[in-house]
Amino acid sequence: MELDLGMYSEACGHFKTAIDDTIAKGKHKVAGYYAGHGSAENKLGKYEDAINDYTTAITLGPNVADYYSYRGDPNLGLLTYGEAIKTTLKP
Repeated sequence: MELDLGMYSEACGHFKTAIDDTIAKGKHKVAGYYAGHGSAENKLGKYEDAINDYTTAITLGPNVADYYSYRGDPNLGLLTYGEAIKTTLKP
């Protein structure tokens, strides 16, 4: 997978296509794709976009603990350490 190979722009494109295709087919189980897209954006330094994608993943899959943890990572890139801790906690 592109994420493992450091091909983050390509990964963003593939995750976006997967999200769009899945929604177009009427399937709304796309939380994992949003999390993957967020991971690629985080690696590209698009921290705000990554946070938004992780938040969408949490909204769609609120019982997946990893999504909360992932959402803290871009806050570290933004040097907002308190927010990094707070955002990883499930409400």
